Amino acid sequence: MAVVAFINSGEVTPEYSRASDDELLVAAGSSDSRAFAELCRRHARTIQKKVFGMLKNREDAEDVVQDAICSAFVHLQCFRGTCAFSTWLTRIAINSALMLMRKRRSRSEVPYDHRTDEDPEWQIREFPDRAPNPEQIYVKRRAIECMSVAVNHLSPRYRDLVQQFHGAEQSLQETAEKLGIKVGAAKSRLLRARLKIRSRLERQRISFSDACH
Repeated sequence: MAVVAFINSGEVTPEYSRASDDELLVAAGSSDSRAFAELCRRHARTIQKKVFGMLKNREDAEDVVQDAICSAFVHLQCFRGTCAFSTWLTRIAINSALMLMRKRRSRSEVPYDHRTDEDPEWQIREFPDRAPNPEQIYVKRRAIECMSVAVNHLSPRYRDLVQQFHGAEQSLQETAEKLGIKVGAAKSRLLRARLKIRSRLERQRISFSDACH
């Protein structure tokens, strides 16, 4: 992704480096990818340290942060400003890290090298690369982009609910209070919104699960 590549390049444009987070956020909201890159650059190292503390693996932490930046870029219009951008980005990264940790626990772990009683020599086991290939990465990103478009095509009563619940990561109770409706009504609207999104994605032959996970 161009934004991640720009962050990793180490380039800093002077006018962006002098801008405040709020100014960069406004520019990023107007499709200024360099402003978004500078905004993420300021917080990426702190977030990566937090994620590394969870995963204990530097490469995994780097991947999680990059995935979080990609997700934030695609869903930037969902950010409502109810918290600091850095807090929002941190939540996305932590959620990704937790998901990776759950995947780790679901797989049985065996050592890469071992030796048997019959053979005193160390044996090195080879494991298939489980990392997504370029085609899988493309499919995932396209699914996320289509999901974003599908959300934007919802009527305001559904779109605002989805953006508050998923984008701002609020609870159903908080979302209902924010929109001035009852929790039952919020739950009903959320279900209908998801059905509408799923229907639109299916017409584009996009898997709903690919867009959500």
